[in-house]
Amino acid sequence: MRGSQKVPTGDTSGSGFSSGRCSVLWQALGHRTRRTLASCRSWDAGRRRSTSLGTSSLTRQRLPRHFERSRDVGRDLKALGIKFIYRNEITTYTQLREGEVDCLIVNTTGELKHFYQHATVIFVGKSLAAQGGQNPIEPGELGKAMVFGPNMQNFSDVVRIFLARDGAAQVKNADELTLVLEDLLSNPSRREQLGRNAVAVVRENQGAIERTVDMIVGHLADRNLYVAPRR
Repeated sequence: MRGSQKVPTGDTSGSGFSSGRCSVLWQALGHRTRRTLASCRSWDAGRRRSTSLGTSSLTRQRLPRHFERSRDVGRDLKALGIKFIYRNEITTYTQLREGEVDCLIVNTTGELKHFYQHATVIFVGKSLAAQGGQNPIEPGELGKAMVFGPNMQNFSDVVRIFLARDGAAQVKNADELTLVLEDLLSNPSRREQLGRNAVAVVRENQGAIERTVDMIVGHLADRNLYVAPRR
């Protein structure tokens, strides 16, 4: 990016925000590699080793699970000396100079998919320091290389499939996360491989609910029970 560039605005609900406008926003931030940390909590988002992953060609996106925690994430980044801007601070008249921002904190709702689409590598939050994990299907269906921690209990079945099919990478701690992110950011072919495998997993499992319903309906029919037709 040369000089400065205007950035499109968006309301805090995410309504009216589009992938095209997201593209313009990224042009303003510079054509750099983007690492997305999605649905993160404060320390899960800011583990000091992974946050300090240093490269001048890297733009970090942080998408806290609850946007009210964004200020906490901002304090963590400020303490580490990382230059950032909040998504809702960007207006039509915002002008960013080259190197002025290293990290975008998305403190809005309804925009997650658009930022996923523009990410190079995605870390699925609430899986490292927190418990339960967040939905890995969303980045998977977009064909993105994704990484998550050991605590994906809320999505254990689908995580097991992603890992068995080499559609995601799982790390044990923050140190390992740093190493895996460094490897993926420098290895396009490995990122593409993970993305392709993730898409295949999602496509193969689409329609699982409908198939389950059909199986149940067929079983009920054998018992001479009335089943209302689908609308």
